[in-house]
Amino acid sequence: MRKRKIGVKSGFTLVELLVVISIIALLLAILMPSLQKAREQGRKVVCMTNLKQQAYALLLYTEDNNGKLPTANEFGNAVSKYFSIGKSEAPWTGGSKYMWCPTQKNEYGKYSYGINWVNVFGSEGSWVSSPGLNEAFCQSRKLKNIKNTVFLVADGSTAWIMPPNRFFWDYDTPPGRDGILDSVRFYWLQHPELRYNGFTPRHSNKGNVIIADYSVRGVPLLDWLSNMGLGRSGNGLWGMPERP
Repeated sequence: MRKRKIGVKSGFTLVELLVVISIIALLLAILMPSLQKAREQGRKVVCMTNLKQQAYALLLYTEDNNGKLPTANEFGNAVSKYFSIGKSEAPWTGGSKYMWCPTQKNEYGKYSYGINWVNVFGSEGSWVSSPGLNEAFCQSRKLKNIKNTVFLVADGSTAWIMPPNRFFWDYDTPPGRDGILDSVRFYWLQHPELRYNGFTPRHSNKGNVIIADYSVRGVPLLDWLSNMGLGRSGNGLWGMPERP
C-alpha cells in the first residue's frame, strides 16, 4: 500500500512566479496602447458630440436672428440659452458640459473650443488691435454668406482662433521644428497656447471642427496648416472676412 506524504504542500517556485509576472507585464505592455487608443477614441466621440450640440445651438440662434450669427463678444451668452443654462454661466467658463473637451488637459486654462475670429465672428473694437480691419469686418456675418468649407468652431486652446490669412505666420514653433511656419511669433512668445494661432489638434493630431454646413469633422494638423480640411479637395477652411 502506497504511503501518503504528510506535510508537503505544492505551490509556485520563485522562478515560476517571476515567469508569471513577466508574462503579465508583457501582456500589459502589448494591450496598454490599444486601451489608451480606445479611451481616446471615446473622448473624441464625446468631443464631436459637444460640437454637434454647439452647432444646433448656433443654428437655432440664426433662425431666431434673421440668419445672422452672433459676434465673438456675444457668442457665449448668445448660445447659452439653447443649452438651458443662465446667461451668467457663459459656456466658456464652465456653464455647460458641451463646451468642454474631455481630452483637454487644462494646460492653458478654461478653454476647449475656439471660434473663427475675425473671418466669421467679428468683435466690436477689434480693428483697433488688428491692422487692416475696419468696423464692417468686426460685425458678425449671415450664415448663408459663408462658404460651406469654412470652420465656425474648432478644438482650441483659446476662445478666439485667429485665421492665418489675417494673422500671418512668421515662426516655426518648437518642439520638433520642421521648417513650416505655423504661428505668429509675437503672440506665441507671450502666450504659448497660441501655437497654430489657437487651433489645437488634440485628437491623434486632428482637431474637431464645426463646418459652416453644420457638419462636425476631424481636421488633420497639416490640413489646417495648408487651409484645406475637406479631403484636400478645396481651399477654404479658414474663410475670408468679407461682410456682410
